[in-house]
Amino acid sequence: MFKEVKKLPGLKRRFYISLILLFLLIALSSCDSIEQLNTRGESSHDAAFLTLEIDRLYGVKEIKPGAGRYRYEPEAIAEIKLIANPGYEVIGWAGIDGGDVIKVSDQNYKLTMSDNKRIRTNLRYNEFLLLDVKFNDIKTVEFNKLNNIIEIPHTIENINFRFNNKVSEENDLTIWIEAPDSEEENSVIRDFNFSISDNQIIIDIQPWFENFIELYFEGNDEENEINNEFEKEYILNIESNFANNIFDSSNKEYNEEIISLSFQIEEPNPKTPEIIGLSKDNGDVEISWHRTESVTKFAVEDYVEEYIIQRSRNNQDFEDNITEISVAVDLFDESERPVKIHRYIDSEINLNNNIYYYRVIAVNQFDNRSEPSDIKSTETLN
Repeated sequence: MFKEVKKLPGLKRRFYISLILLFLLIALSSCDSIEQLNTRGESSHDAAFLTLEIDRLYGVKEIKPGAGRYRYEPEAIAEIKLIANPGYEVIGWAGIDGGDVIKVSDQNYKLTMSDNKRIRTNLRYNEFLLLDVKFNDIKTVEFNKLNNIIEIPHTIENINFRFNNKVSEENDLTIWIEAPDSEEENSVIRDFNFSISDNQIIIDIQPWFENFIELYFEGNDEENEINNEFEKEYILNIESNFANNIFDSSNKEYNEEIISLSFQIEEPNPKTPEIIGLSKDNGDVEISWHRTESVTKFAVEDYVEEYIIQRSRNNQDFEDNITEISVAVDLFDESERPVKIHRYIDSEINLNNNIYYYRVIAVNQFDNRSEPSDIKSTETLN
């Protein structure tokens, strides 16, 4: 009834398998790469790829779409934007297809994707320049805009000076801070730790700031070189001991003999606290309030660790019978999670005969006080 299906001998079966693999290998080799198979689709004619390369790493301030490989529809127009850093000049475009790039404006170009294209920036390096200054990872300012006194974070740890080329590690630098309006004879602090990394000079400012805080609280005496103050002008100087010029790895020189940065340190003040609850518990009163941040111009999380609870008895104007209670708080619980609500239980009261009024004042690490919170009264608890 049924015909017997004969199995292929082992040798012949292996031959057919090898033949199939050979055809598959030929098909794969017709594509530029496995990546192209995944991005192009079934045919090499349904997409065109732009490969964009950068010839000078430090010379590019902005480039769109960026260095890399991009897919376009055939005959589509690739729009390219290129802005060079100061000290560099855009000569044009290089690479196999650099001559096909058309200039639209000073910073904008276009390229018709009639086929796969490979282009490369063509920049000329003319002058060694300082580009910008970064304060921690919080604030970056272009150096040509540093003509006035710059306000910097009170949490300052390092100041990075970024250049438009790799800075030579052979530079021998002296770094110091001075207070130009100081009347003290020795108003200069020297010997700062610094490092040269790639195209940056990184100055460790944290030890100086810690000393600043210590002297800020102690005030000025015979041993102190500078009477430290917030929002006072200081000048950070960088000077080269090698021919009076800082130089790069290509032996180009920074033309100014001294780099000077005038700055002042912001003085943070606490935000006004918010009382969110007042409750009675067996004759005691529990006050609760949100944690309070310091008011800063920079993106830092700086929370207050001390509060003053002011209690006024039978007087909501806080003119007589005022008691101040200092409360130190923990910013984190046992699991190291932030504590967002603080509480205090006041047991030194007599609710039967008196009405008490409460308000909270935040005090930050610099002993600066906030404005008092809104007033809450025990009158509503009776």
